[in-house]
Amino acid sequence: MHPDGSISFFSALREGEILHVAKGGEIVDAMSSYLEALCHTDSTPDLLIVFDCISRRIELNLRGKTTEMNGTLRQVPFLGFSTFGEQYHGQPVKQTMTGVAFWNH
Repeated sequence: MHPDGSISFFSALREGEILHVAKGGEIVDAMSSYLEALCHTDSTPDLLIVFDCISRRIELNLRGKTTEMNGTLRQVPFLGFSTFGEQYHGQPVKQTMTGVAFWNH
């Protein structure tokens, strides 16, 4: 959202499409909580493959939180790249991160 109340999108919206606006939380704290839950069994994943929406990266940059997020993600080996969001039941969803965790037992 822009200071004047307007919104820019990275994807096309069709006329009549429903827009759901959510209130964001603390992005680094949320990621830290997810990683703690993932490692709750005293077993850190051997690898995470993650795909995050570019909007997350932009938010981190704008809020000056990129370094903090990188430190949080260093808790586990990971690789991935940024996307332009996901689709859920044909609807675009933004500011998401999807991943798969692998353990070698």
